[in-house]
Amino acid sequence: MNDFLEYWKTSLGVKKKEEVVSALKSDSPVVEVFIDSVKLGNYDFEDKYFDELLDIRGIDIQNENFDSCDLSYINFSYATFVNCTFRKVNIFCSRLHKTNFIDCKFGSCSFDGVYGYEANFSRCKIKKSSFNSCYFVRIKVDNSRILEADFSSARLVSPVLLESIINTCDFSWARIAPTESFVTSIKKYKETINLSNLQWLEPNGMPIENPII
Repeated sequence: MNDFLEYWKTSLGVKKKEEVVSALKSDSPVVEVFIDSVKLGNYDFEDKYFDELLDIRGIDIQNENFDSCDLSYINFSYATFVNCTFRKVNIFCSRLHKTNFIDCKFGSCSFDGVYGYEANFSRCKIKKSSFNSCYFVRIKVDNSRILEADFSSARLVSPVLLESIINTCDFSWARIAPTESFVTSIKKYKETINLSNLQWLEPNGMPIENPII
């Protein structure tokens, strides 16, 4: 992990980051980034698309605006985004393992099919965005606002919601292994949330009783 985190701090890495960000914002082809694509955990070894993803793990992006661009099929694992704005951005089937979003805004974005292990959204605003069929394990959302988002058919394992607003969202047909903080938040806003056909599960996939009743 340290190899590709340190890469972005080198003179070559700093220059390459400028090229990568410019290409991502303009939907231009990204020139190959010379990072050793070593698999780090079970989430990589089990990922049959690992070698097909654009690997920019560990990149640190701050104060950038992404507007109507395509960030699909990119491995953003271990990356950090600070004070970035995403508007009508497609992040389809990308990887967000241990990715940090801090003080970021998302409007009308698509996270459909995203796979994320211990992703973190801190002080973020997410509105009218889709997480359809995404798969998050131990995602953490703190001091954030999630409004009018679509989590239908999503799979969430041990999601953590802290001091966050989650209003007018759709969780129909989702499969969720809840934490206490998640249940508390859903109960608070359940009158505005679509929970139809939601399956409540243990982390191992065994069904449990509805904790919201």
